[in-house]
Amino acid sequence: MHTSQLRALDEHTDGPVVAIASRWRGEHAVDFDRSAVRIFADVLDELRGDGALETITLFLVGRGGHPSFADGISRLLAGFDIEATCLIPRVVDGAYTLTALAAEHIVVHPYGGLGAFDAPPSRRLAGRLDLETLSALETHGLRNEIDDDQLPELAETAHVQHLARRQFDRLFDRIDTQDESRLAEALGWDRLGRQLALSAPELDELGLPARSASPAEREAMWDLHDAIEATLELRGPRPERYTESEVAEEVEFEPAEWVPGGLIESTDTSIVYELDTGRPDPDTNMFEGAWARPE
Repeated sequence: MHTSQLRALDEHTDGPVVAIASRWRGEHAVDFDRSAVRIFADVLDELRGDGALETITLFLVGRGGHPSFADGISRLLAGFDIEATCLIPRVVDGAYTLTALAAEHIVVHPYGGLGAFDAPPSRRLAGRLDLETLSALETHGLRNEIDDDQLPELAETAHVQHLARRQFDRLFDRIDTQDESRLAEALGWDRLGRQLALSAPELDELGLPARSASPAEREAMWDLHDAIEATLELRGPRPERYTESEVAEEVEFEPAEWVPGGLIESTDTSIVYELDTGRPDPDTNMFEGAWARPE
């Protein structure tokens, strides 16, 4: 889908570029989880081929997600002894920040930055509570303070943030406890929320392997980001799928379609998470989807 932009960026990196991107607004929001790890593994296997792959560059565009995604990527790269560089063209958080924190090098565009590593998922949630998420709510002492209809979403948020902090501890368990606490506070949800992020110089001051992108890197990074932004329609709200009908108080809906909600892509392989606009969740109106290779 974005082969020319990926190839142009490849010229400025030590290893092949893999773009990982997802939408995070409204009913089109997508949170990558363990299922996306398998897709990343497929892309990685095709890059590795029959030979060894020593380095890789991850181009990250997204918000939210689940710690299991960042954990899966870091375990895959460590298992194959692949050194990773993460390129950050714009602000990321959640699983994307955790992925970057596990990398050997972080390169940040002036428009980019690392947001809270323990940011909650982007999708609205609804449904029954399972034991795992209910336990997370009990741990935070919130069980008796929340109405039942709020429980699933808040329990999931609490549980994801708990797992993100555990993943963070695993990534930095070799540094001094005081330094780890300082880093966790600086990059935590309580400090940054969804709106704020740290730049390359600020990350460097915290002892992270971060630097600002060079002029040539900035241009190539933004060309790829611009193309992905257009594909995933991240520039603004998607037009409404319905129009006013001539019949009073009725609307006419556009035909259902598959729209891209996320992608994992290299110069050789493109796999897209497509959302079915004709199949919204009855409780949340979030669109469900499936992974596919564009023809």
